[in-house]
Amino acid sequence: VFTYCSAFSAHDQHYFQNRIDMVAGVVQAPTLDFSNEDLLRSHLYSLFIAEAGIDNLNESIRHLVEETPGPDYLKLSPLVIQKLNLAPNQISQLKSIFMKLISDIRVMPGVSDWLTDQWVDRTFDEVQQRFDNSLNRWRSIYQNAKTIIEKATLIENDVTIPASDPIKKLARSDKYIAQKEIDLIRNPNPNRRNEQSEFYPYRYLAAEGFLPGFNFTRLPVRLYVPEGDGQYISRPRSLAIREFGPRNSVYYMGSRFQVNRMPVNDLENNLALAKISNATGYILSSKNGDYDANIDPFSNADLSNDNNRELLMNLVELSECRAEESGRITCEEEERMREGFEIETYFSMKGNISKVKRLKSFIQNDVLIEISFLPSVSLYKINRKWKAVDKTGFIMEEHSGAWKKPSAIETVVKEGRSTDSLKTLQIYTEYTADAIYIKPLNNLNLADKINSPITLLYALKRAIERVFQVESREIGAEIMGNKEEPNIMIYEASEGNLGILKQLILNPELFKAVAREAYNICHFNLSDADQQPFGTASYHDLLSYFNQQYHPIINRYDIKEALLNMMNADYEVLPNAAFNSYEEQYQSLQSQVDPASTTEAVFLKYLYDHQLRLPDKAQYGDTLKECNTVPDFLYDTEVQACIFCDGKHHDDPDVKSKDENKRKCLENKGYEVVVWHYLQKIEEVTEAYPHIFTKVKS
Repeated sequence: VFTYCSAFSAHDQHYFQNRIDMVAGVVQAPTLDFSNEDLLRSHLYSLFIAEAGIDNLNESIRHLVEETPGPDYLKLSPLVIQKLNLAPNQISQLKSIFMKLISDIRVMPGVSDWLTDQWVDRTFDEVQQRFDNSLNRWRSIYQNAKTIIEKATLIENDVTIPASDPIKKLARSDKYIAQKEIDLIRNPNPNRRNEQSEFYPYRYLAAEGFLPGFNFTRLPVRLYVPEGDGQYISRPRSLAIREFGPRNSVYYMGSRFQVNRMPVNDLENNLALAKISNATGYILSSKNGDYDANIDPFSNADLSNDNNRELLMNLVELSECRAEESGRITCEEEERMREGFEIETYFSMKGNISKVKRLKSFIQNDVLIEISFLPSVSLYKINRKWKAVDKTGFIMEEHSGAWKKPSAIETVVKEGRSTDSLKTLQIYTEYTADAIYIKPLNNLNLADKINSPITLLYALKRAIERVFQVESREIGAEIMGNKEEPNIMIYEASEGNLGILKQLILNPELFKAVAREAYNICHFNLSDADQQPFGTASYHDLLSYFNQQYHPIINRYDIKEALLNMMNADYEVLPNAAFNSYEEQYQSLQSQVDPASTTEAVFLKYLYDHQLRLPDKAQYGDTLKECNTVPDFLYDTEVQACIFCDGKHHDDPDVKSKDENKRKCLENKGYEVVVWHYLQKIEEVTEAYPHIFTKVKS
């Protein structure tokens, strides 16, 4: 693949080769996860683009589109479209190469259910559309700059406005900067191949997630700064919501700039409404189409009244911004900058609640906590206001996208001018990550229900980093929901999935190991005398630069009993969201087994007695009609597996032949087929498929 695809950088080659070595067993990979669909899709696209031979990717994005006026402005050029239409034999060859690459990966847990021939075919079919869509942010920046130039030109040519008027001075400045922006993103000099530019085609497409680029921030927010000929700087969305906040100061290349604009075409239609569940922090938004729902899908809480919810209006997504060079910092601004922004984090599963996996913790049959694994959860960070300002929201001048001072509306009213163009907004960013959500915390015996969860959050975060040997920046952590009864969310903050949080849910012993590591991090494994130098918390354990605001309330002694409870508790995996307990799932499956079968109940009882993962369904054939068979048991979450419990009548040669054809059909549809023959020991089967028959109780 590496020699075949010119889109790979040396860094990408090393990274992916290391992952392949891990799959092959050359090196150990306790944290390896290949269930990142976007990762594999981007590598498939890189093969496709290399085969298509689009030479313009070596120069500028402007060569990929047509700048013809009309509704199809900046559409893909006919030549690019032609190159993207590969011949069937080319597609077949690429598919063969890709399938060889993923031959070991596709049978892994969490992958086999989606990484099928059909997925590969569909991904090839979508290449042109996804390639086109990946250019939309480039188009948006380009069109915004063009619009600014057009508006500024009208003002410049307006003879009714004196040449000395500040409005004309501002228009000339806007036009000059907008032209600089266009020059940057168009790269008009074909001989200047600036691979460090944010808009060098390969780098840009990697940032958009179309091509692999592990050393690039995925879907960043960019800020234009008038440094030299003008430059764009990018930040991850989780950081940009703060650093590129309205009127914030940014230091770059020895100069200080102020974020003064966020041009948005058609602002009115880009505003969103949101409804937030106070108990969990779940967000329902008009953007996702679920704002009108009155039930929190995560907790089933009623959101029909203000007792359990908060309504937000005029939300706008943070997009490409502009900054201007600014003078010396005033004492007032220094104080405001020190205080910072008020930023809250919320989450949404966007209709994928059924994919949530749960792990329950018990002490003497009483539920201690519930840990939910949220795959590909959407995290929303909403920047509400400056902490030092009482008023919620930020004021934007609608037509220019300029951020105004908090007193702007009052000033305009005093001057007798209209405030129609001034909008009070809150900004947000959205990004996707795997996460675990821990609730409730009431039964943990924390010393303080409000502050102690914060201490527990950082203890677990640090423990996860140590157990899985990942860097601090790769794991994020937030307090979620009601501040009086908070919950904990820990998520994978690195680009792409690490796959470590999923392991905590599937393997209860790993979660216990994290609790033990947190206990040791807090020095509770030492004598009282040896613990004293560390006080209530220190930089040797729970404190860091990034949680400074919580230093006064972080106290390791507040969570000692809670950690002991988590270490000594029993755990039960609930992989199927349709059931509230292992026992309930077992009883349901028992009622569905074929009463004429002498093997199904025996196999099911063995799984139950040995606390192994139970099937999701029994005697289920609705989706398998093409193969003319009904498996005895079906696993259809995490893994796609059909289980057959063959009794004596399957020894008949004719029956055996038909079985082989039907089961081959299932394998061709992407299912793993597992057969237990009545003369075989059941443990031989469960041990041969450990990724299916996982231990669900500790």
